[in-house]
Amino acid sequence: MNHIKIFLFASLLLSCNSVFAQNQPTTSRQPNNNPPNHATYVPWPKLMENDIARKTRVWENIFIGDPGNDAFRSAESNTLINALVTGVRTGKIIAYTDSRFQHKMTDEEISAMARKNYIGSPARTKQLGAASKFTKGQGIVVPKYYIKEDSLYLKNGKILVRILGIAPVVIKMGSKQGQTVEDPIFWVYYPDCRSYLAQCITGQAPMTWDDVFEDRHFTAKIDSTVDVYAKYPKMSAYPDTKPTIH
Repeated sequence: MNHIKIFLFASLLLSCNSVFAQNQPTTSRQPNNNPPNHATYVPWPKLMENDIARKTRVWENIFIGDPGNDAFRSAESNTLINALVTGVRTGKIIAYTDSRFQHKMTDEEISAMARKNYIGSPARTKQLGAASKFTKGQGIVVPKYYIKEDSLYLKNGKILVRILGIAPVVIKMGSKQGQTVEDPIFWVYYPDCRSYLAQCITGQAPMTWDDVFEDRHFTAKIDSTVDVYAKYPKMSAYPDTKPTIH
């Protein structure tokens, strides 16, 4: 009799645990809890061009000071600009001078990044606003990032958003006195950077920079969109030198 009671109690306990687990919120991917040097990422599922019914190219701006962008306001050692510049200077990721990822930055251009006429001194901060709207790393002050991404409308009814490029943007003095202009100091091809960014912990550990972008832990404002298939019915004519399908 005691054995039967113990068996029934154990079965009830397992059943309750199962129901509890099923009621817990789930995400597409859990934060990476591995140490930075051993972090991994989840590759995108393979797609074919025939799987896609429509594609929209979206250009966005991530403003550091906007709500929802707390990860971008990390301590300097954990900022995205610090991770990107470190990756470029150590050769772990490639920096491009253009958003089509056609022209790689030279060693001289990479070495000169922190010596350009960027506005980064305390005397210039009034031109950019409160300090919370900045992020800094490697001597470079960044108030925003450009994002290049595709919204893929699949024939099965699903919609996938895939980031293609990221560019840290600086403010520099223009040609006229008192004039300031935005300058994307380089572009990185995001699909090639994911394994590296999965090793870069944000200020909200254990979340990595790959987690930030893949799980959309940021807010962005749309700058412009292009209906790719309407403008370029033959994808071979689309002006990209990197593949948009992975």
